[in-house]
Amino acid sequence: MIGIAIMVASALHFSLPVGVHSWHWLHLLAQKIYLLPVLMAAAWFGLKGTLLCSCLVTLVFAFHIFRDWRGYEMVQADQLADVVNLWIVALLSSILFGRIHQTVKALARARDATLAGLAASLDLREHGTSQHSRRVQAYALILAERVGTLDESGRRSLAIGALLHDIGKIGVPDAIILKPGALTAAERREMRRHPELGAQLVERLDSLAQAREVILCHHERFDGTGYPRGLAGSMIPLPARIFAVVDAFDALTSDRPYQRAASYTEAAGRIAMDWDRAFDPLVVDAFFRVPFEEWARAGREYGVELAEVDLGPESLRP
Repeated sequence: MIGIAIMVASALHFSLPVGVHSWHWLHLLAQKIYLLPVLMAAAWFGLKGTLLCSCLVTLVFAFHIFRDWRGYEMVQADQLADVVNLWIVALLSSILFGRIHQTVKALARARDATLAGLAASLDLREHGTSQHSRRVQAYALILAERVGTLDESGRRSLAIGALLHDIGKIGVPDAIILKPGALTAAERREMRRHPELGAQLVERLDSLAQAREVILCHHERFDGTGYPRGLAGSMIPLPARIFAVVDAFDALTSDRPYQRAASYTEAAGRIAMDWDRAFDPLVVDAFFRVPFEEWARAGREYGVELAEVDLGPESLRP
């Protein structure tokens, strides 16, 4: 884009004659267009990129000045002034854009810390929730990389949605959340409200619009038998389909009050059995392309030591 801007400015500037004439105003306008690539470099590439772009523009501009140097003192003074102005704009804009970028990064760090604190607050009610959220976030990003169709924005929304997927449990009574035994039918209905409650908590935050879909849809099933909306197939957002696989994987490979942690082989076998029913087949296929070592490394970082596998994942492909 910067190169195109320089070429356009040069084409206009070089094609118009120097000197006082009826088209002189257009010649002056062409000179000002040289500021555009400098501003673009300042916005995208920082001080070094801006200085490099300014040097290139100055060389092109200087070539034109000396090629058409005809003794028009006012024109010469105007052209030299534009070169000086270009460097002033380059330095000031790179400084200002640099400060803007630093502010944006600081705000992003503050937002991430706030979201992490919000997710961690669930740990005060249900021990282990924070580690679970961190693990499934790490697992989801690993799997998204293998699926390969999410852009940077989609991966970020998946990461936030994974971290906050259980935030709706804030609205579920302690008697249900902390109940050691099996839930009654009424209690299960109440527990199943947590995706909608979580989506309601974040719906006013425009920056979390895509992450909200993960929170709302993380218990949908590929065959349409999930909740809360009974979505099926591609109607379920892709980040939620990715998350569903890693959420099930973590649930199977973590110790719970009602079950022991399964080995990787056992968990992978269960996921293979639910191919095309609970999970998107393409996502399941991507799951089996992830080496065990990657899963184990991510699990270990957040408190789970995955058991060694006895069989390779290739033998478990659906």
